[in-house]
Amino acid sequence: MLDIHIIMDELQNLSPVLLKSAETASKIQGVRLARGDTRDIRTGLLYIIEDTSLLESFSKNCPLNIIINNANSLPGAIGLECNVVQLNEKMDTQSLYERIQEIIEDFSIWNTSLTVSIINQQSLKNTLEIAALKLKNPIGLFDISQTLIGKAGDFTGNIEGTIWEKVNFFGYSPIDFFSVSEHSYLNKKMEAGEEPFLFTSKTDPSHMQLSAPIRLNSKLFGAIGSIDINCPFTQGQISLVNHIGKLIELALENSHTFLRLNENENYYIENLLGGYMIEERVIEYHLVKKGWRNCDEFFLLNFSCSVSFSIPMYLQVCIKSIQKLFPVSIICLYENSIIVLVRKKEHNIAKQSTQDELIEFVQSNEMNCGISTVFSQFTNLKYYYIQSKFALGICEQQPDRKIVLYENCYWDHVVCCLESAISLKSLCHPKILSLWESNEPAKIELIHCLYAFLLNGKSFSATASMLFIHRNTLSYRLNKISDYLDVDIKSIDSNTLFYLLFSCRIAERL
Repeated sequence: MLDIHIIMDELQNLSPVLLKSAETASKIQGVRLARGDTRDIRTGLLYIIEDTSLLESFSKNCPLNIIINNANSLPGAIGLECNVVQLNEKMDTQSLYERIQEIIEDFSIWNTSLTVSIINQQSLKNTLEIAALKLKNPIGLFDISQTLIGKAGDFTGNIEGTIWEKVNFFGYSPIDFFSVSEHSYLNKKMEAGEEPFLFTSKTDPSHMQLSAPIRLNSKLFGAIGSIDINCPFTQGQISLVNHIGKLIELALENSHTFLRLNENENYYIENLLGGYMIEERVIEYHLVKKGWRNCDEFFLLNFSCSVSFSIPMYLQVCIKSIQKLFPVSIICLYENSIIVLVRKKEHNIAKQSTQDELIEFVQSNEMNCGISTVFSQFTNLKYYYIQSKFALGICEQQPDRKIVLYENCYWDHVVCCLESAISLKSLCHPKILSLWESNEPAKIELIHCLYAFLLNGKSFSATASMLFIHRNTLSYRLNKISDYLDVDIKSIDSNTLFYLLFSCRIAERL
C-alpha cells in the first residue's frame, strides 16, 4: 500500500516534515491540487496546498493526506484526523504535482510486477528480488524456527558481527545470537501483532533490526527480517516491508508456487541441498512432523524428465505421480530436478522389487532417476544430493539406463573427479598403460584378467567363473602379466594391490 511515508522518502530532497499523523494509515491512489472548493474530497487522493488557510475549510470534509508546498506558511494547531506534511524546500506546485504522479505510477508498476510474480507462480527467489527493488536494505524470509527460506537485496555495508553474517553462513539465525529475554520479547511481539517492529540486540547493538510477522491461516508462520546494514530505516521503508509481507501472506495462502512453504514445508531442504550448515534442532523440528528423525536411514532420489519441469501444470502432475509412488516422502524442486527423500523403513530402494516398480514408473513417465546410497545423517543431505546428481547424469548419458544407483557408478564418479583435476594417465601404472595403449586384444585381455582377479580377492575359482574361462587359462594369463609387471600378484601388499586395481579401472576409461 502506497502511503504518505513512502512518498516522503521519495521527496527527501525537499526536506519534508510530518506535522500531523493520522492514527490509521491510508492508501494513496492519486494526487490533486487543492484549490478553494473542498466539496469533492476523495479519501484515496493526496492533496497539494499552498495556502495553509485551506486547512480550516477541511473541518467537515477532510482529505486523509495533505502536502503543504509552502515553507513560509506555518499552520496553527491541526485538529484534523489526517496526515499533514510540509515541504521545507519550495518546488513549483505544478512540478511537484507531476513528480508525485511519477512516484505513484512507479509504485503501481512495482506493485503490479510483484503481484503478477505471485499470480504467475514464479519462484520465491524472483518474487523476493522484485520486492527488494524498492528497499534500501536486504530482506530475508524466515520460518518460525528462524531458518532462512529466501533472501534478496544487495549488501553494500559491512555484515561482520551482524545477524546477516550468521544467516548467510549457517542458513538460519543461531539460537545464541539472541538472549533468552530477547527471544521471549520477539516471540511476544510476533504472536501479538501484525505490524513490523524495530529492535536492537545485545549481540549487535549498533544495528537496528526490523521484523514483520508473516501469518498463514491466522497462525504465525515466520517473518520478513532486515537490518539497517546499508542505511537507516525510515517509516516509508517500514511501510514497504509491511506491504510486501501482506503480499507474501497472500501467496502462502493461495499460490501453488509456494507449495514447499504452504503444504509440505520443504523449503528448508533447499538450504541443506545448497550446503548450508543448519542446526540439528531445526532439522528435527521439521522431521518430527513426519514422524522421522535425523538419525533414520534415508535415500535421496533425483528425477529429471525429457519434458521441461518449467511447465507448471506438467510439474504438478509429476509431483502428484511421485507422491502416489512414494506416499511417505518429502518432495521439493531443486536445480531443475524433482528431489524426493524417502525413509528406508517405508520405501527400501535397495530391494529389487522396489527398483523394478521404479523402473516401470520412470519409463512410463519419460523420466530418469539417480539414487544416492542409503544414509543416516539428514544434516549431510548435500553429499547425497551430489551422489544422486552424478547417478542421474549417467542415466542421461546412457538412455537405456532409466535409474542408476550411486553404488553402481561410484568408480566412475571417483575417476571423473580425478579426471577434472589431473591427467588420468599420470595415475596409471606405466606398464598397465602400455598394455592398454597397444590396442592388441590379447594384451588388453590380460588387464581384464588382472582386474577381475584383484576384484575377487585373488580367488581363482571366483575369477574364472566371472570371466567364463578355465582355471588353467586364468593361471596362464596371470603368470604372463606377473612376468610383464615383474610382480608376484598372488602375494602383493595392499598398496600395490590398490595401485594395480585402480590402474586397470583408469585404463578402461581412457
